[in-house]
Amino acid sequence: MKKILVAMAAIMLLTGCVEQRRYDEQVRKVDSLLSECIALRSKNSVLQKELDGYKYAPEKMLATIRENYANSDLGAMEKNLRL
Repeated sequence: MKKILVAMAAIMLLTGCVEQRRYDEQVRKVDSLLSECIALRSKNSVLQKELDGYKYAPEKMLATIRENYANSDLGAMEKNLRL
């Protein structure tokens, strides 16, 4: 009977150790993904500012306003003039 209890305790202990390793591995993966997410957000912010620079570039705005004028789209032209 004592041998069975010792064997059960050993199995439970070994099973717990395996689970801890898996847990630590998952924690490392989550930490890695969080740091990657922070880096990607930072890069996204920089790229968004660059994109806004192209989107609202004076030459592009003037071309859009001229196109709206040529198409007699006064509503869109007024909207672009407010930007």
